[in-house]
Parts: sequence; structure tokens; C-alpha cells
Amino acid sequence: MLKSVNQGFTLLELMVVLTVLSILLVPAMGIKHSFYHYEKSVENREKLLEIKRALKTFIQINGYLPCPDTSGNGQQNRISNKRCRDDQGQLPYLDLQAPARDVYGNPFLYAANTNADNTDILEACTSASLFGHAGEVTNQWQQCNTTEKNFCKLSQCQHACDGTCKHHEKTRNKPPYIRTLTPPRGMTSALNGALRVCGNEATDCKNKTPLSKVDGNLLPVVIVSFGQGGDQTWQDCDNAFESEQLNCNGKRYFHQKTLSDQFRHQLTWLTTPEVKTLINTHW
Repeated sequence: MLKSVNQGFTLLELMVVLTVLSILLVPAMGIKHSFYHYEKSVENREKLLEIKRALKTFIQINGYLPCPDTSGNGQQNRISNKRCRDDQGQLPYLDLQAPARDVYGNPFLYAANTNADNTDILEACTSASLFGHAGEVTNQWQQCNTTEKNFCKLSQCQHACDGTCKHHEKTRNKPPYIRTLTPPRGMTSALNGALRVCGNEATDCKNKTPLSKVDGNLLPVVIVSFGQGGDQTWQDCDNAFESEQLNCNGKRYFHQKTLSDQFRHQLTWLTTPEVKTLINTHW
């Protein structure tokens, strides 16, 4: 008698089929997972670019950089309406009219020049003056009589001037408090509280890191999205991977690396020349 075609599969045959299907589906699930995170990173990058555009617009309108939001209300915080309350906090998104949170629902870190919370915030010869907001100050510098170029120090003027250097000063009572002579200028190595972002090739980021391994140097402001798991990073920097902790430890050195399971942060920043160009309309 012929075997019935309706007999069906045996339990062993079903197990073999399911095993084969699971083997085939694992790579597909991995691809879907990777594509999901790639889409998220692209969306997050767009938010960071939107924040950078908002910062540029703010500078053009107001003539200064905003301070960090230290109270969590979306607005910058200052002491007596002058210096920043702290040099790191959340993004002042309401002041900027920018995205409040990244694609993972967490605030953006907003890091400013580490001297932005000092009293010399109005001094044109300090890089923190990019954050000068209100008050009156008489800036003093040295001017070369042959070129009329200004220098913060007499020694700088004497080194570059063929003539004589003359004491020069100007009083300002509104922003911008920075001038073209405000550091950093050109290839100056003076950090003056400025921030640094090291690149993928750098194993660590510090003052002695070779500039060939630095992506952003002498920066007035850096914005960071902590990425997936950022809520835990905000609660405790030690929750982040070791390669990420440089971005949340409250210091002025940052790391930008290729996104991976061990590095989930995304960064953007402004340079001092960018800020000076945008503020130029106020001079």
C-alpha cells in the first residue's frame, strides 16, 4: 500500500526546518538592528546640525554665545546677569529655539569655555569674552603705530611691530565684548579655557595630544548627544563606556570616535573664527 501524502511532517523534520530557519533569520535580524541604529544616528546628526544653525543665528542677533542651562528649564543661567553660573549643563534650547532632546529622548550636553563662569568674561583679551552678555568694561591693549594692529600683550606687539607700541583702550557697555584680537588667533597654542575634541586616532585626549589627532581645537562650545543609554550617562558618568567617559566627566577634553556598540556619542561644535565672523556685523 502507498504511504498517504497527508501523513504530514514528523517532529524531527519540523525541528530540522525550524533550526534552518533560525540560522537564516539571525543575520537578517542583525542587519535590521544595524539599520535601525544607523537611521537613528542620521536623525540625531540632523538634530545636532539644527542646533549648530540655531547657535549661529543666536550669535548673529545677539553678539554673544549663550551660557549653559543649569536648571533644566531650557534657558541659560547667569550670575547677576553676567558670567555663566557653570561652564557645563544642558542645551539652552528655548533661548536658541532648537531641539530640546536627542532622538533617544535625552537632553544635549552644552559645554562652554571653562572660564565662562569667571569674572573676566567681559575682557576682550580672554577667550571667555565670547560669552559676555551685559556690563561695562574698559578693554586695554597695545596698538602698533605703523599698522594700527592691536595686541593683548606688550611683548606680542613689540615682536610684530616695526614701529612703536602704544597703550590703547576702549570702553564697551554691551556685547560683543570680543574683538579680532580676542584669543585664540591664528595658530596660537594658548588654550585659555577653550575646549578640545580629539579624533578617532587618539587613544586619549589631553593638552599634549598631537594636533594631527585632534578634530576640533581651541573651541568655545561643544554640544554632545550621549546616544542610546544617555539617560544612564546623565545620572552617572561611570555608567558610560570607558571610551565615552571623557565626554561626560565635566572637563574640557572630548572624544569623537566612529559609532559602535562601545561608543554611542555624537558631537558638534563651533570654532572661535566662526563666532568672530558671525559677530563681525556688530563691530
